[in-house]
Amino acid sequence: MRKCYIVLSIFGGILLLLLVLLSILLGLAMDRTSATGKPPKVDFPAMISGMQKLNRQMSEMTKRPYGTEKQITLTEAEFNAISNAVFGNTFAAALLGSNASRANLPKNLLNARLKLKDGIFRLTYTYDTGKNTPFGRYLNLYCRFNARIENGTIQLKILSCDAGDFPIPDGLAQHYADRMLEQKVKGSPAEKIISEGVVRVLAEEGKITLRYRPQELVDAADRACFGTANNKIRRFLNHYGR
Repeated sequence: MRKCYIVLSIFGGILLLLLVLLSILLGLAMDRTSATGKPPKVDFPAMISGMQKLNRQMSEMTKRPYGTEKQITLTEAEFNAISNAVFGNTFAAALLGSNASRANLPKNLLNARLKLKDGIFRLTYTYDTGKNTPFGRYLNLYCRFNARIENGTIQLKILSCDAGDFPIPDGLAQHYADRMLEQKVKGSPAEKIISEGVVRVLAEEGKITLRYRPQELVDAADRACFGTANNKIRRFLNHYGR
């Protein structure tokens, strides 16, 4: 009987310790407010400047021979302004249409913010648990990472990742990021577009550069988005560039 009491006491102590640790972890990870709940502020001069650059690229995309490479460079301010106009914007998310909704992109866009600073991407994502707990309702994730595309291949390196005030081990965050790339990107329409049309995306301090093959990119986007030979994107760009 005494041995049974000792065993139960040890087991109970361990269980209590685990509950305390779990409470501490939840207290660090959970938040009472959403980090992405408010609409992002848009730097309109930078957004207009960036959109003008994109406009010039779009108007010339179908006018170059196959195999031709073009390049566009955005300042970090221009990239962030365009990003803020897309992420967290209900209208922009709705424009993605049914093809994107299969991957839940509209919801992810609404709950995410992406910024570029000093050549490093900073992603903020909020997961709403739907339940008010003593520790809060929201799980806010903050990730810093390097990302580039080289010859159609995405390269992603996690620099740091935190759930609220709780730092996620780098190895675990990198493993999860690699798994997400494998599950969500590999074999997806986005990967096909990138592999055929994108030569390089490189973020450096103060700017981000995209080098791509316009004709191949348009063809790949048409096939990925519509799966037919209707060439809807090409016809739009031909009309747009007149």
